[in-house]
Amino acid sequence: MPSLHPDYEYDIFISYRHKDNRSEKWVTQFVHALKEELEGTFKEPISIYFDENPYDGLLENHSVDQSLSNKLKSLILIPVVSQTYCDTKSYAWQHEFCAFNRIAQKDTIGRDIRLGNGNVASRILPITIHDLNLEDINLIEAELQAKFRYIEFTYRSPGVNRALRKEDKREDNIGRLSYRDQLNKTANALKEIIQGIQSPDKSGYSGIPIGDEDSTYLKSKTSPKSDETNEKSIAVLPFVSLAQDSSQEYFADGMTENILMQLAGVRELKVISRTSVMKYKKTDKLAPEIAAELGVKYILEGSAQSHNNKVRINVQLIDAKKDDPIWSKVFLESMDDIFSIQDKVAEVVAQQLKSSISPADKSHQKPTQNLEAYDLFLKG
Repeated sequence: MPSLHPDYEYDIFISYRHKDNRSEKWVTQFVHALKEELEGTFKEPISIYFDENPYDGLLENHSVDQSLSNKLKSLILIPVVSQTYCDTKSYAWQHEFCAFNRIAQKDTIGRDIRLGNGNVASRILPITIHDLNLEDINLIEAELQAKFRYIEFTYRSPGVNRALRKEDKREDNIGRLSYRDQLNKTANALKEIIQGIQSPDKSGYSGIPIGDEDSTYLKSKTSPKSDETNEKSIAVLPFVSLAQDSSQEYFADGMTENILMQLAGVRELKVISRTSVMKYKKTDKLAPEIAAELGVKYILEGSAQSHNNKVRINVQLIDAKKDDPIWSKVFLESMDDIFSIQDKVAEVVAQQLKSSISPADKSHQKPTQNLEAYDLFLKG
C-alpha cells in the first residue's frame, strides 16, 4: 500500500527495540490495534511499515540495508520508547530514530509541521511504555534539539512500571490512563500531522522550529536543564531508615515509593519518577543542588522506622530554591494507620503546592488488611 504522499514509501514507520516485543508481543498488538483505529479515523487507507524480525540490530560486519533506508522515507516515525530504547549502541536508536530525524530535517516537508490550529507538531511521534530516567530524556532532547513530547502508554502502581495493556482498568492505574483512549489520541495526533502535511497553505509553512505549542494530544517532559521550573513540581527523595538494622531499609524505601505514587496520581503536579530520584539515596548533596539537577521547585524528604506494630515517620517539604522548609511533621502511629499516613502526607503536600487531591486521586482503599503481607510486599 503506497503512502498518501507520492514522494514517500509509507505513511508511518514503527521503530522499537525487538526485545520489547518478545514475551507479550506488546508492539505487535499495538500496531494491529492502531491499524484498526486508523481505519475509523481516516477516509483513506494509511500504510504502516512494521518489521517483526525477532533480531535486534545488525552484526558488526553488516551494513544498513538500502531497503530500510527507503522504508525510512515515511511521513511519520512512531518510536516505541521503552526503558531500553535510548541505547546509543542499538540499531533502533542509531539507524531508525536518529536516521529519520536527519532525513526529515533535510527533506522538502521538514521535520516540524505547522498544524491547522497554529500549533507545531513533529513528524516524530513518540509513545512511551515505561517511565524514563533523566539520562534517556536528555539523550532524546539532545538529538531532537526540542522538548520531549509523547503519548503515554504506561501502567503505574506501587512497584510497577510497565506497558499499558488493553485489559488494564483505569481505576487501578495511578496515571488513570485507558489503553483505548491513548490509542484514540495517537490516531488523532497522526491525523493532525498528516493534515498539516497535506494542506500547508491552510496550516502554514512546515519546517518551523519547535518552540510553539505542540499537538494537544501530546504530553511534554522537559529536561531538567531547562531554566523554567514548574511551580508545582516535586521530587520525593529516598527516605532515610532510622533503624540500626540495615535489613530494615526496605521499609523506608517502601514509604518513599508509596508516597511518590500517591503524589503521581495528582494531575496538577509534576512528580519526578522513582528511577530518577533513587540515585540520591545516601547523597551528601543539598536540596537546592538536587532540585536544580531534577528541574523541580520542591523537595520532599523524610525518614522512617518500624518496630513491632509501631511506625515513626518524619516528613519535611522544602522550597528548594530558597532552601527553606515550609512544612514538617512527625507521625508516630500504629502500623494499622500506615496507609492513611501515606494519604495524609500526599494531601498536605498537594495543599502546600496549591493543588487538590480529588476523591478519585486518593487511595482510600488499603492494598491489604494484612500487615504481615504488606511487610512482605515491601521486602519485594
